[in-house]
This record gives sequence, structure tokens and C-alpha cells, in this order.
Amino acid sequence: MDLKHAVDIPNSEWSLVARAIRLLLKLAPGEALNSLENSNFRQFNFQNRLDLAAEMAGETTAQRFAEKLLRELMPEASRPEQLQLLYHSLSLVLIATGQFNEAKATITMLPQWTNDIVHVFNYAVADWAESGHPSPELFQQAIQLQHFHVGRLSPNFAQCMALAHWFVGDHQGTSRLLDLSRQLLSGIPFSAFSVWRYAKASVPEFIEDLNAMERMFSGGEMRPIFMRQRQLFDMDREAETVA
Repeated sequence: MDLKHAVDIPNSEWSLVARAIRLLLKLAPGEALNSLENSNFRQFNFQNRLDLAAEMAGETTAQRFAEKLLRELMPEASRPEQLQLLYHSLSLVLIATGQFNEAKATITMLPQWTNDIVHVFNYAVADWAESGHPSPELFQQAIQLQHFHVGRLSPNFAQCMALAHWFVGDHQGTSRLLDLSRQLLSGIPFSAFSVWRYAKASVPEFIEDLNAMERMFSGGEMRPIFMRQRQLFDMDREAETVA
């Protein structure tokens, strides 16, 4: 079957369409973006489309797709849990694509965001990326919330906390958390979300990200990948506007 026309088939099953879009996002991201213009795609269940957008928010080649879909879904979201997932996923994409000010504004739309370590940390990162200067106060706020974190300990969580501890001056804690992140990678078969790129990374890529963080902590002229990618996304948007 031609993947580009999979969503054009009336009454297609969602599993078929979602599979086709995932493949398109790997092989031809632009065609996947075009699929959103297809009216048949909008016939599918809201939750299915939201879950797909949230999944794609962590994939480098799919983040422009995820952003567009999440924005289109905003008027349809009604339940608190839908809005929570939508705004959180959108904030990740906005940081990954260099839209730091809007990312901060999106995070503040989440109910009680200041009591959630994930949202506070992401806000601190967006603020750092936007201003060029990390706020020790914001990262300290995230650290103070880590005892309330109910999620499973992961390479990404340890990586994020290593960054936060560095910015508040706890260099010993940073080293311990970087080592912990490396240890936890042994339980990851394929990929994990990396704060260095705000996208999923393979295990070798994740190790490279941890090494890059160490070089930055040692005074190297290093910037996270998501900060360096902003210009590329800006060029893509300009090209779309001209087209």
C-alpha cells in the first residue's frame, strides 16, 4: 500500500493509519505533515490522535508533525487529563524546536504546575534557553520537589536532576546522578528521552549526551542540542511560509 494515501481511504482502521504515519515520519516527514490536511484524518477518535501526537513529541523527525497536530487538537480538548497531556506534550515540542517563551507560557497553563517537578524543571530549562542564563532558584525549586516524584526512576530523571544540581552548585550530586543515569541505561533496550536534545535518544546517543554534559560542566563551550537546533527549525518555518 502507498503510505501517502493510507489516510485517504474512507473508513480506514486507526491502527493502519497510525502505523502509516509512523513510517512516513521516519521516511518522509513532509508527507506526514500533509496528511493532517486530510479530512479523513480528523474523523478519528480525539484520544487516538492525542496519544499519537504525545508519542511523536519525543521523536526528532516527528516534532513538527506533533506540534501541528497538538495545536489543531486544542479546541477539542475538554477533560482535565486531556488538557494535561496536550499542554505537557506541546511544551516539550516547543522547547525542542526553540520556541522557549511560548513553552514557558504553555507550562503555566497547566493546573498547579509549580507543584510538579516535571513542569518546574521544563520551565527552568526553557527559561535558561531563552535568557542564556540558568536560574538557580528555578532549578532549586525542581530539586525540592524530587522527593514527591512518583514516576519510575529512569536515565532521563537522573540526567535532569544532574543538570539541576549543577546549576545550584552541588557538583558532587551532579557526578553521582550522571553515574546513576549511566547505570540505569542498562535496563533500556532501545531509547530514552534525553534532556540534552529534548527528544528520544538511542543508548549510544544517550551516553554521548551524558559525556557532552560532563564537558559542559568542566567548562567546555558546549550547548544542548535543542538549543543549537533552533536555527534549523526557524529555517524550516520560513520555507513553509514562502511555499
